[in-house]
Amino acid sequence: LLILQHPETFFPIVEAIGECSAYPDLDIVPITFQFWMRLAGSIGKKPSVSPLFSDAYRSLMAAMMKHLRYPEDPEQMPPQEADDFRSFRHVIGDTLKDCCVVLGPENCLESVLEVLTAAVADVNTGKPTPWQDIEAPLFSLRSMGAEVDPADERVIPKIMDLMPLLPNHPRIRYSAILVISRYTLWTSQHATYIPFQLQFVSAGF
Repeated sequence: LLILQHPETFFPIVEAIGECSAYPDLDIVPITFQFWMRLAGSIGKKPSVSPLFSDAYRSLMAAMMKHLRYPEDPEQMPPQEADDFRSFRHVIGDTLKDCCVVLGPENCLESVLEVLTAAVADVNTGKPTPWQDIEAPLFSLRSMGAEVDPADERVIPKIMDLMPLLPNHPRIRYSAILVISRYTLWTSQHATYIPFQLQFVSAGF
């Protein structure tokens, strides 16, 4: 509350914790998550959000997207390390929901969609693009699915229209199917997408 009431004094604390959240050591990063959750809860009760805090959560979201990315060869990870990383990704998903509280779900989805669209465009133009660059934003879309408006007409249709353009990689297809499953409440109000989704999921099986 003091941070929100006196940002001119305390905002450097937010910036410092943001640096810790972006730190590459994944043992350090989760220590910051409780702070972002509590700050988002306090911001969410206010009628407007200061641009300072909006920018902080945009930076946080970008950092979380990088942390979601699988290593170059995940098959070489020891079993316990692989399990820990999968669990860590789901905790990151909760922090992405905190970003939705501050920035709005539609704005967050739009930011992720830009990243995903750029990665898919690189693939379709023949540019070498690791599958991790596409799987990570898909995972973030899935994580934020519970926050979206089932009546959305602006962003989610673009996400669904992008699905047929995804590379046919097993991990990408798996994540895409989970995105579709997370957005079933939206699909129930947009039935024209059901035939495509059924075909996409069946092909994945």
